[in-house]
Amino acid sequence: MKRILVVIFLLVLVGCSRPGKPAFYYPWTQYWTGVNIQLPKNPEYNNAFHGTLRLDDDGDYAVIVIYNGGNVVSHFGYVTKSNLESWINLYTGFLKWDPKNSEQMTKFTIPDTVSYFQKDYDVEYRFVHNKKLFVVNKHHSGGWFIDFSEISMDEANVMKALDIYEGLREKLK
Repeated sequence: MKRILVVIFLLVLVGCSRPGKPAFYYPWTQYWTGVNIQLPKNPEYNNAFHGTLRLDDDGDYAVIVIYNGGNVVSHFGYVTKSNLESWINLYTGFLKWDPKNSEQMTKFTIPDTVSYFQKDYDVEYRFVHNKKLFVVNKHHSGGWFIDFSEISMDEANVMKALDIYEGLREKLK
């Protein structure tokens, strides 16, 4: 009996009720995405950070968050059923984007409905060093020593994000 109580205590102390699901106080589950995040202002950390999908247990919303240690330092792609298609269109538009076509719109303003103080951020398609980048400019940094004000993804990671968001069509209510 004593061993069972110790095991239960350790599980409560660790805070995991199942993988990706913190126990007791979070109404969402997290999923590994395989989406690597680059930091244009700190290239030494490129691909050191990964996007984690946070999906509401009731299916009301989903968002990709970026952790530095145990702290969320940035987020993007907050979607509900009503605005999911706009993010899918951003991803597909980026993948279809021809950097030589100057007529195509490459900068979009996204309302930030997650942060308490920021009202919006920009998504921009850039062509840097012969590489297409999907850049999220938050206009402020979420970290003390690493600048998370701009985060980016290359084409391969945008394809992963697109697959994830297309899968949310069935999960969001």
